[in-house]
Amino acid sequence: MRRLRDGYISDVHCTRSNGAIYFNNAHNVKIFGCSARDVSDTAFDFEGCTYCLFDGIHSVNAGNFGISIFYATRGNVIKNFHARQTAEAARLRERYATKRFKPGLGKTLFRRLAGFEDPDFEQDVVLDTGSFVYEGEGFGLVAVDSWVNVTYRNVNHHNVVMDLRAHSNAREQYLQDNRFTFTKPASDGDALVAIGPNSASYARWQGGVIESTVDQPSGVIPLLAQARAYGGVTIVDIIECRIDVPGVDTSILIGDARRSGRSPGHAFRLHGNLVTKGSRMAALNINQRAGGAALQLETLNNRDLSFSPVDVETDQNEGIARYRELRVGLKATRPR
Repeated sequence: MRRLRDGYISDVHCTRSNGAIYFNNAHNVKIFGCSARDVSDTAFDFEGCTYCLFDGIHSVNAGNFGISIFYATRGNVIKNFHARQTAEAARLRERYATKRFKPGLGKTLFRRLAGFEDPDFEQDVVLDTGSFVYEGEGFGLVAVDSWVNVTYRNVNHHNVVMDLRAHSNAREQYLQDNRFTFTKPASDGDALVAIGPNSASYARWQGGVIESTVDQPSGVIPLLAQARAYGGVTIVDIIECRIDVPGVDTSILIGDARRSGRSPGHAFRLHGNLVTKGSRMAALNINQRAGGAALQLETLNNRDLSFSPVDVETDQNEGIARYRELRVGLKATRPR
């Protein structure tokens, strides 16, 4: 539906199509109570849309994306949603005997991508109250990137990793009261959740839980927070988060990831977090080692799950080498 204005759609249910509810440059369209199953491309999409709403949508098995937004986005809201990918999602292309809609991995629950920078058009998206569930091999993926501000709250994830800095162009990020549960081990050197804007702006992770019901390899990073903007100061807050991922050496890894030696340093505030017993919080000083200013850091009342105080340690050369080898986003969804 191209350039639809002021529309209302409800109770539409699609199966075995290339897509379900798909818009291109729509404005002020409301979609309620719709579902999709076994679609070969993307089930629900707001491509280039402004001030549109998905409310109460349900997606099961999409060859590429359960929910997606391509190109421009302003004022779009997705709420009360559920998206699930099973092992069948990756086989849809073969099932339908089509070469279209590659790569057809069937791993992505939500993706915002293929955006563009326009200084006269501030872009944003809101995801509010829902669930993402992955039941195939490895892990599913949520990724938000490409010059957009994102508000993301009260979303449950089951065996789903997140990357909010995938294309290095993510903007302001507000994440609150989200839950990530993992029931199988990742690979050593995987980041389960990665946040951090690439602009002199702001990111905030407040509340929420990252937990695993099985032991993870020691090199798995439950929460990676990094800032990479070339100039200015990015501020990243991590507040009142609980991380319960047994086996990991580092629960939270933060870093000013610039390799060009810039000043001033990016800033991180870690307040009131609870991390895995026996694990640590670590800071990477990549920008400082490149000749720039030190990372700016404020920590307060961070403890592990035995309630012992935990401070932020500065990682040495070997930590930086491990950081550069981390698998983040789509790479982390696949077993080694």
